[in-house]
Amino acid sequence: MEGVVAEWDVEKRCGKIKQHRFDKKWFFVHYKAIMDGDTLNPDPGSIVTFSTKAVRNKGYGSQVQASEVHGGFWSKSRGHLAKLGFDAGVQSPLVAQLIAREFADSATVCLTRSGPVGGYSKLKDGTAVALQLPIYTPKPPGYKLEKDEWEASVSGPDAGIYERLSQILDPSEFQHVECLTDRNNLMKLLTFLDYERHITDDRFVFKIDAHYKHGMLALERVDLSDPQTGMPINHVLSYGFAYEREITTPSLQAEKHVVIQKIGLQGLQLLVRCEVDASAAPDMQELMEIKTGNVNYRDAWYGWKKAAIQMHLGGSAKLVMGWHNKGEVRREDVLSFEDVQSKAENYDKKFGALANLLRRIREISKMCEALELIYSPPERGELGSEAELFVYGNLRWEFLPSSGSNYVRLF
Repeated sequence: MEGVVAEWDVEKRCGKIKQHRFDKKWFFVHYKAIMDGDTLNPDPGSIVTFSTKAVRNKGYGSQVQASEVHGGFWSKSRGHLAKLGFDAGVQSPLVAQLIAREFADSATVCLTRSGPVGGYSKLKDGTAVALQLPIYTPKPPGYKLEKDEWEASVSGPDAGIYERLSQILDPSEFQHVECLTDRNNLMKLLTFLDYERHITDDRFVFKIDAHYKHGMLALERVDLSDPQTGMPINHVLSYGFAYEREITTPSLQAEKHVVIQKIGLQGLQLLVRCEVDASAAPDMQELMEIKTGNVNYRDAWYGWKKAAIQMHLGGSAKLVMGWHNKGEVRREDVLSFEDVQSKAENYDKKFGALANLLRRIREISKMCEALELIYSPPERGELGSEAELFVYGNLRWEFLPSSGSNYVRLF
């Protein structure tokens, strides 16, 4: 995809690529510039917004997938989100469709972690200070929890991941790193990849912003909000925050605590920003996740797989489970990572596919100013449909004059 040259008609202000390969399928993509002026800007690296017309060849003729998309969602994801009342604000044209089943699982999973390379606590005014994790302080069961209420962040979204990490980490920590991301983004992408589990929760949609910076793919967390409540659309109110407050002793009043893990995933080097609930000791040697569940379903709790993935990526050694009945805490279990692994069979089977997906997104990001990744599951009644991740972005180009013709190089 890098360095493709398209012939450009200066008078008509349009260009064409006859064959351009996206994601193992042939797309015939026509690019038409939408420019402010009447002439082509010859400055290298200038940005042009393109509309696209894409046709996918399925072997038995061609099927139109998108037509003259002048920004905004492609019809499937746009229509689905609009029906649910959500708006991710995408204004860029479609540049690729990624299909979950095309990212194969690896026979063996290789995930290495160098341990925490840094961290910080985010105060309510948005300031990042030295990490001071809450300390786990057990409390005998029998007390009553109040159900969580949604409270918007006082300080707003965290800073961009590259900007924040470059303030905290030594420059040497970025050597050989190919991707910067929040763990939350990896969890979302793993849900897309695990297409066999798509039970079609039609509210499970997500957006991730991405850009290519300093040789690295930077994935930015985006929390889509319900327009009625302002609450993140995938957030479920339960008793988790109240339980955390009961069994931890905070060292300072902070909105969240973050540990930065350096991870090798099938040879791909990542810096991963992970929110951490608590520590068993102030020196961060034993990170802990804290969760709640209904005691009546203790033997068949559905959350083991998600918990195992979170702990594996975030380096947490222990999981504290508070079992309650309508908020009354009946039992507390402290489980090791190995205990959780044994309850979450094959939880890591998509890690290899995740590494391949991140590599693909990184390749696409090189040729775009920025990317917006949108996922919405197949609609009800479409359980056989393929899980698709839609990638939107404005292509970067460079004007290349030549004798008798004009060309544009797409990066």
